[in-house]
Amino acid sequence: MTESRQEKLAWLREQMQQTSQCWTLKELARDIRNRPWNVERRKDWLR
Repeated sequence: MTESRQEKLAWLREQMQQTSQCWTLKELARDIRNRPWNVERRKDWLR
């Protein structure tokens, strides 16, 4: 494999990891946003 191809593959791997992390954070934010709200959970969050 040529050096430029290896560099491109390394760059693509990094981009895929960042995309995966972004989707994971978006799903977590959606789950948090969709949880039923109550005072006890708010107190737990603020601790």
